[in-house]
Amino acid sequence: MRKYEIYKGIYVPEYQPAVFIEEIDTLVLADLHLGIEGALEKQGVFLPLNVSLRLVEKIEDLVDCVKPKRIIFLGDVKHEFGFPNPSEWVNVKKLLQFLLDSNLRIEVIRGNHDNYLISILKRYEIPLHQDVLNYRGISFTHGHLDVEVRNLEEIIIMGHEHPSIRLRDETGVSHKFKCFLVGRIEEKILIVLPSANELATGTDVNLTSKEEFLSPILRKVNIKEFQPYPICIGESIEKFPRLKYLLL
Repeated sequence: MRKYEIYKGIYVPEYQPAVFIEEIDTLVLADLHLGIEGALEKQGVFLPLNVSLRLVEKIEDLVDCVKPKRIIFLGDVKHEFGFPNPSEWVNVKKLLQFLLDSNLRIEVIRGNHDNYLISILKRYEIPLHQDVLNYRGISFTHGHLDVEVRNLEEIIIMGHEHPSIRLRDETGVSHKFKCFLVGRIEEKILIVLPSANELATGTDVNLTSKEEFLSPILRKVNIKEFQPYPICIGESIEKFPRLKYLLL
């Protein structure tokens, strides 16, 4: 398995938008937004309906490669705010059945898009954590709630913001890359995961003021001191200079 360490014992496996925590044998993903293509179709944007299915298959391949004992989803497993569309129902159930058949322990933290998800999870007897899951010195949260940082563990892992960076090449063309973020919040380590969904490109964190961030957690930090790890999905990941040095 190819892996890249972004913090002590926390790796990006196979250059995918996920982390594997070695000490607790756990794979973590954020912001799957399964069914997003159905929601975009309602807005007049027509995309192949296999986008969500392709993501489910990528997660299955990643699980087969990493072979974790546990998988944690940091919220926004589904995309629609309301009742699940057909694509959400089909793909969420397909993913959960595969994970259960693989004998994984599944933990889901509720995201702001996860209304009605509990009706699916109950069928599989999978718990839905409403705000934070604390486990072995790590706090897992979605990132949309203004949680009390002092009550969290020494390492905090979240999603929600869909971090990316935008860079300009020597010809003047700008390029956008999903990225992981690693920094500090009140003397604790904060790790922000990019969205697992290829269509959710997210916030250009090197060009955005903290007042504009979606997450109230990120609005509390000095984001310019965070270390970005841009990822070219399935191909490479690199450690870049802190965000304050990456102005477009």
